[in-house]
Amino acid sequence: MGTSRTVVITGAAGGIGSELVERFLKNGDTVVATDVSQETLDSWRSRWDADTFDGRHSFLHAVAGDLSSEQSIAALTETTWDRFGIVGVLVNCGDLSLDPVRGDARRPLAASPRRQPHWRQMRALHRDEVPQDVVGSVFFLAPRPHPIAPTSQYDPLNTTTGAVMSSTSVNTTVLLIGASRGLGHAIAAEYLDRGARVVATVRGTGRTALHELQDTADGQLEIEHVDITVPEQVQALRDRLGDRKFDLLFVNAGVSNGRYETSADVTTEEFTRVMVTNALSPMRVIETLGELTGPNGTIAIMSSGQGSIANNGRGGFEIYRASKSALNQLMRSYAARHRDDSRTLLLMAPGWVKTEMGGSDARLTISESIPNLVTVVDAQRGRAGLQYLDYQGQSVAW
Repeated sequence: MGTSRTVVITGAAGGIGSELVERFLKNGDTVVATDVSQETLDSWRSRWDADTFDGRHSFLHAVAGDLSSEQSIAALTETTWDRFGIVGVLVNCGDLSLDPVRGDARRPLAASPRRQPHWRQMRALHRDEVPQDVVGSVFFLAPRPHPIAPTSQYDPLNTTTGAVMSSTSVNTTVLLIGASRGLGHAIAAEYLDRGARVVATVRGTGRTALHELQDTADGQLEIEHVDITVPEQVQALRDRLGDRKFDLLFVNAGVSNGRYETSADVTTEEFTRVMVTNALSPMRVIETLGELTGPNGTIAIMSSGQGSIANNGRGGFEIYRASKSALNQLMRSYAARHRDDSRTLLLMAPGWVKTEMGGSDARLTISESIPNLVTVVDAQRGRAGLQYLDYQGQSVAW
């Protein structure tokens, strides 16, 4: 196995449930265990120190309280989705009637047609993963594995509200370039929700949605101004930030142009505008601000699945595709020049998202893309080298 998934285990307080918690943690998965008392959690915490699992990304999120009602199961469902994305494995060791195929009102954890219509039951089970006497209650739900963001703490469920208290990004510092609207604004909001401190940039001097977010951020959001197509402004931002350090530098600037505009009819000025904004300028930001991330930090750039040359079988958006492919190539060259760098380098493809740039016909909403994308970015922390990933953590063909 070896690829981290989210595993939900109901009825995990003892017996087979407790055994499965330990097995999946040792496998490197993130485990959300239900029906766990504080006493049991303390016992597990003393037994299963992180060193037990050979430094792999194995994290336990314990859920206390009564899960016998539809309301409490629904609360678990929503918080699991919000914090961990796709659930890869569901093991029902309790007496809940969970059905990963039907997904009706009484079974919201096992399937959520509203948010993930392609869930399916996997009938082939590996005998070494689960004991035979619970095979009938084990379901592989995600069509492909999904990496999970690490957390340095155990985070028991708030038993009065039934909400998972995630510390995924607590104390994380984020420098986010391009956050006035759309995906950038959503990334800022997501990191703030996860407890991070964010410095985010806008291009102009007017009030934006980011300023409205700042009003409710309790001092956790700072706003800077920079037009990344102007190198002098990027350098000025670097000077203002001084010796500050960030866990994550995320560059999210980009523009598009006409879907049917081709190399035959695009003007030189328009071609230059898209290429400079989408390819050259983000790399100049990395070259100038990259040193603000520590040796174990992450540098991420918002690319696109349309930047994939291998996957371009339908055409369309020629100039935009070319700019994202150029960005990917420049980032690969950057990685080659820094091959001994211990930092994580990411090119992220968020999917086709309903934003002002993505349009109303896009397949995904922001809430279906960005929380998962942030989880994927956090999951890669500490993994040196360059990866080109989509919002579900899958590698995109170059």
